[in-house]
This record gives sequence, structure tokens and C-alpha cells, in this order.
Amino acid sequence: MLLDSTTGNIVLKLARLAAASVLLCIPLNTLAEEYDPNRDDQLLACDRVYDRGNIDQAIGCYTPLKSSDSLSIAAEATWALGDTNKANELFRLAVQAQPRNPHLRARWGRLFLSTHQPSQAAPLFQEALQLDPNLLHAKTGLAAALLSQPGAEARKLLAEISIEHPDDVETLLMLARLELETRNLDQADQLLDRALTSAESQSISPLDIYALKASADMLRDVEDSEWTKKALQISPAYGDVFFVASHYHLINYRYREAVEVLRKAVEVQETHWSAHSQLGINLLRLNDIAGAKKHLEIAYRGDPYDTATVNTLKLLDTLDEFKDLDTTAVFRLPGDSDDSTVPVVMRLHRDEAKYLSPYVEELTLKAVKTFSERYDFALAEPLIVELFPNHDDFAVRTVSTPGVGLLGVTFGYLLAMDSPSGRAPGEFHWGSTLWHELAHVFTIEKSDHRMPRWFTEGVSVYEEWTTGPLRGRHIPVDVLQAISENKLLPVKDLDSGFVRPTYPNQVTVSYMQAGLICEMISEFWGHNKLTEMLVEFDKRKDTTEAVRTVLGISTTELDRNLKQYIELNFGKVISEFDNWRELLSSMHTAVQSDQWATVVALANQANEIYPEYVGNGTTYLALHEAYESNGNVDRAVEVLETWFDYGGYQPDMLHQLAHRLRDQGRTDRATEVLESINWVSPNNIDLHERLGKDYLNRGDNQAAIREFQSLLGLNPHDKSDVYLNLAYAYKNLNDKKRAKRNVLQALELAPFFREAQDLLVELTGDSS
Repeated sequence: MLLDSTTGNIVLKLARLAAASVLLCIPLNTLAEEYDPNRDDQLLACDRVYDRGNIDQAIGCYTPLKSSDSLSIAAEATWALGDTNKANELFRLAVQAQPRNPHLRARWGRLFLSTHQPSQAAPLFQEALQLDPNLLHAKTGLAAALLSQPGAEARKLLAEISIEHPDDVETLLMLARLELETRNLDQADQLLDRALTSAESQSISPLDIYALKASADMLRDVEDSEWTKKALQISPAYGDVFFVASHYHLINYRYREAVEVLRKAVEVQETHWSAHSQLGINLLRLNDIAGAKKHLEIAYRGDPYDTATVNTLKLLDTLDEFKDLDTTAVFRLPGDSDDSTVPVVMRLHRDEAKYLSPYVEELTLKAVKTFSERYDFALAEPLIVELFPNHDDFAVRTVSTPGVGLLGVTFGYLLAMDSPSGRAPGEFHWGSTLWHELAHVFTIEKSDHRMPRWFTEGVSVYEEWTTGPLRGRHIPVDVLQAISENKLLPVKDLDSGFVRPTYPNQVTVSYMQAGLICEMISEFWGHNKLTEMLVEFDKRKDTTEAVRTVLGISTTELDRNLKQYIELNFGKVISEFDNWRELLSSMHTAVQSDQWATVVALANQANEIYPEYVGNGTTYLALHEAYESNGNVDRAVEVLETWFDYGGYQPDMLHQLAHRLRDQGRTDRATEVLESINWVSPNNIDLHERLGKDYLNRGDNQAAIREFQSLLGLNPHDKSDVYLNLAYAYKNLNDKKRAKRNVLQALELAPFFREAQDLLVELTGDSS
């Protein structure tokens, strides 16, 4: 939606930027300069004044053009001066007056791109191309709009344009940006060199090219790029030379460096509202809440309609509802004789803090201890763990936009994720998500934020499978299908599967592929090789160099090894994939018609092919239902146990399994099953009450205390009984002070509670 500016400030907005889909990236799919070959000479003259950094003169140049008799010129001038809502109305009138003018529609589309609305821009470019299929400005505009969407359409269109117009500067720059996103620096340099030659021959401003050249230097760790100096010589207030570079820091997890260059952007261009906004957002990712608020408020005053700014300011208000709970993690590095410690801050919503904090604390402290040893790295700063009960708040926290389908994101020493109540019960395993994100902390920080995306994601997935709170390796069906269709990428190109996916589920496929690579490295070469690779990445080595140095092979050989590893572990299901899926489909059809003998036969056939599968449509729940229907309770329990051991975690089925196990007298196994529910859906009163009593009965008093404290946080009906059980647990630990405190709490709520009275007498030694 285009809205009118009410700030009273006239702000030049030639740095037109539209939203992109890459996670955590700054909008980058349009360009700061105008590449319209049909641009009016009067507007071009103003553009050139602006390019030289003469802002006041540029404003004076555009202002009279707002009153032009030409609706299109008036729209362009109004747009340049920041009144996008009025510009939108003028373009609408211009198109109504000249409905067969494709150029007007293309320019109108560019306005939507500049206001972060690529989905609104694309139809206008398509309409322009219906009127003139050869209109280059509409083709490049459409490509820019498509860059905001997953898939290969944008790259395909850019490739087509580059064949027809090999010297088009805008096309070359968009292609270069794609190469920079996946760190193909040599290819990007070639494209930028071609763009520079073409720009010089056409007398086009080189500022965009210089900004991308400076970004390439930044990716090579060149601190003082000659291209930055050249850009600022032309236009001393050209903040984009830093703003554009910050994008590449962000998609490579380099948040501190992004903050540094964004500070430079607002230093040279105080009115670069997008840079202020991104600076605020990234200061928040570094836990500088006061600094974040300062720059977000500056951004809002200059551009009150930037959704990223508005959303993040609202989030800051929401953070007032959170509590910071402090604890300390203890760890010991390999070879050390003494323990070390690091502060941990759990930032939890006040409505969840009391019942959730024991589990967040337990898993976080365990992860710090585990990963410190496994990756030989001591955390040097406090670790901050944030859990959001509202998914949209979490989405804004991470990518400034609600509705994003993420579970967790790590920025370094700060991670954020959905809390268990942020999703429907059983929709995700929050314990595994927290474990995954905590592994990121170690890979990101040990490599100084220099590891490739595939490696940090791969290690986190591998750690989920091997050391996390959920059993087993979990490979979704669509990933198995992608493997069977040979859709896996070469490891040297695997980052592109995360950054620029070319088919809908490629990000998930890339996660699983990366996890399998890390698992294979650990199994074939030893876990220590993963740690050694982080050291190489810290030395600024790329994937090819790190693999060669640590594993002694090429990435091509690693790809061949992965193919063999997949054949070893998944060969049967891959070779019989279509048959396996057909068996599952037929089994579910049989379930619907209560054909239980058929269900059992089909499920067993499917399990012969791939017994480890416990995802959507798993055979085990159907088998359980079949055996229950036939009255074979023992077999039904056995099937559910197998499902649980492979990593099944649907809460209602786990409750059923625990109940059946208790009926069989297997209370320890029942407790184990109930314990696992805490990492899926811990906001259940009955769960904590049952677990607390189980632990108390078997003498695990610390675990009992955890459960009863969580139970209090859920506000149960009878708190007096909970306080009494806490008193018993503390008494068993010889902590009479806490025991007495809790029994008094019980009696305060229920003064005639005889059992509590008796325990108080025992604790005080008063028998009168």
C-alpha cells in the first residue's frame, strides 16, 4: 500500500529498494540509479545533480517539475521528492490518459518496487510487456520483482535478457548481485567489469557498480576499498556504498560488521532512513536495545511507512512483557583441568517464565557443556536465549516481517525462537529447535562468523540427530523424493540452496543434505574434523579450501562420498521410493475403511523398506490403531514403543503410550516417555503433576523439584499439594530451610491440611 508522507520534510528518495526473500537480507532487488533509456531530459538533469551529492540543488531541480503539464513527469518528480502516495495517484491518472503506453506502466511498477511492494509491481510490468513484448525496462523491472520470490524465474529471465541485451547495465548488476550472494566473486567481478565498460560508453552513473565492487572487496576482507573512495568522490553523501555492502554481511551472519558499515552509511547520509532502520534492527540482534530504539525512531521520523521499522518498533514495546532470568553455564574444554563459566540470560514472556524456565535452563546449560567440549570453544560473551509465545513477534524479531515460516534464528551470542506455545501442540519439537540454535552459537562464533551457511546448518542438523533431546535422524518425504530425483547440489554450491532456492522445498532439502554431509564427515573422518573445518573457515578459507586442507580430498570427491553414504543409509527406500509411497497411500485408504488386516500387511511391507520413518503418514500410528481395534493391546504398545524409539513425538500418542506402560507396571519406561513430552508440549498440568510424583517416588528429588516448580507456573487448582510435594523433595535433599518455606506456603493456602501440618512438626521438631 502506498501512503502519503506527513513528516513535513522533503526527502529525496532516489535510492529505491524493494523487498527480497533471502533470510535476514536488506532489500536489494532494485537499483539506486535510473536505467530507463526513455527518461525525460529534465528528470535526467536533476538525477545528475543528485548523483554528485548536491541534495539541496536536486530538490530545487525536481520541485518545479511537480507542476509539469506532463502527468508522467509530475509523477516522477513527486516520487523523487518522497511523496509516493501522490506519485501513485499521478501515475494512475497518467495510465488512464494513455492506456496503451507501456512505458508508463513500467514506471508505475518501479514505484511499487521502490515502496517494498514487488507483488504489486509485477502485474504492471506484465501488462507493459503485453503492450510491448520487447520493452527492456519492463523486462528488467519484472526480473527485479521476481527476485523477491523463491524459485529460478528471476535468474531465468535475467539470462534471457542478457542474451538479447548483453550490455544492459541493470541486468548485469542484478546478475552480479546474485553471484555475490553465493560468494561467486570472480563471476561477479566479470559481470561488474562488463557493466562498468557499458556504463562508461553510455554515460551512465557508475555509483551502483562501485557499491557492488566495494561489496565484493568486503567479501574478500578488503577493509578500505578503492571503490568506496571512488563512489564518495562522486557523491560524498552516497550512503548506499555502505548500505549495499551491509546486505552481504548479513546473509553471511556477520552482524557486527553489518552494524559497522551501517553506521558509516548514516554518517555520510543522515537521511538514509533504510540504513537507520537496518542499523536499529541489527543493533537489536546484538542486544543493544537502547541503540536499536534510537535509530529505529530516526528511521520512523523520516519514513513512517517502512514496515520493517514499524514492526520492529512495535516489537520493542512487546519486549517490555518479557523477563530476563539469569543463570550460569559451566563447561570444561578438552585438555583443561578446571571448569569455566559463562553467563546465560533467558528472556521469556512473563506468562511463561515460571513454568518454562526450568527446561530452557536445563537444555541450554547441557548444550553449552556439550558443545564447548565437542567444538573446543569457550563462549566469550553472555549467551542470550529468547523464546516468543507469539510467532509473529518472533518473525519480526528475526526478519522484521510477520508470517515467516521459521522456528529459530541465531545471530551469534543471541538466539530467538518460537516458544512451545508459539505453535499448535506437537507442531514442532521445541527442544530440538533450541538445541539446533545453540549449536549455531558455537559454529558461528568459533569461525568468527566466517563459515558457509551449509556448514553451520549442517552441524546443527547433525547435532540434533546425534546429541539432541529427540531420537533419530528425521528425513522428510519430500527430501527423499529430491534425493531420488538427483536434486542434491554439489557441496561447493550448496549455499545457493539456502540463499536462492530454485524449487519450493529446496531449503529443506539443503538442510538435510548439509546434515548428512556433516554426519558423514564425523563417521568417516572423525568428529574432530568438523572442529578443524571451523578453524579453517576462521582463516577465511572457502568450502573448497577447507575440505582440501582438513579432509585431504576435493569437493568433487566429497560429493561422490556423499552419494555412497546416502546409498548405504537410504539405498533401499530410494530405490523403492515410489513403491514405498504407494504402500503408505494404500495403507491409509485401508485405515479409512477399517480394513485392519490389510493395514497391518501394508504397514509391515512399508517398514521393510524404511522402518525409521516416523513423520507425517508414518506406519506406526496406523499399526497401533489396527492392533487396538483387534484388542491386541500388548502389540499396540510394542508398535508405539518402536515409533517412540525412532523419534516419534506426537504428544497425545506419547500420553497414550505412557498410560499403557504404566498399566503394564513399567513405570520407569512410562516416566521416560512422559519426560520426552516436556520438549514438545510442556504447558500441561497433568504432565508435570504425574512426572513430579514419579520422580519423588523414585528419589530423583531435583527432577521432582523442577516438575513441581513448573506445575506452579501453570497455576494448578490445588497449589497446596504442590507446595507440600516440593517440601518433601527439599526435605529429602536435607534442605530444611526450603522445605519449611514450602510447607508453610501449603498451610497458608490450606490451614487444615493435616499432612502438611505433620511435615511442619517433623521439620521443626515440635511434637506438642
